[in-house]
Amino acid sequence: MAVMVICVYQPKSGKEEEFQALLGEHHSTLRSLELTTNFVYYARAANGSWLELFEWVSEDHSRSAHDIPAVMEIWGRLSEVCDFKPLELSSVWKLF
Repeated sequence: MAVMVICVYQPKSGKEEEFQALLGEHHSTLRSLELTTNFVYYARAANGSWLELFEWVSEDHSRSAHDIPAVMEIWGRLSEVCDFKPLELSSVWKLF
């Protein structure tokens, strides 16, 4: 079963353009390795942070990503241009 992920990124000062380019490369890398589904959604918040929503094909696929050099490389490059932030939810509802 697919696993939905919500990532929150805060681009570092002066790194917005580089971050945006890497964000697109992030999903295309994961997709080319057949780790994720075609679903991806990006949103920019008023405070300048970005949300990336995507689906891992399965929980096993999400775990195996940590063992793939191409994934670790893109995550390393992302960490140079942004900070990974926690998602602060005030509440969650199950709709079905």
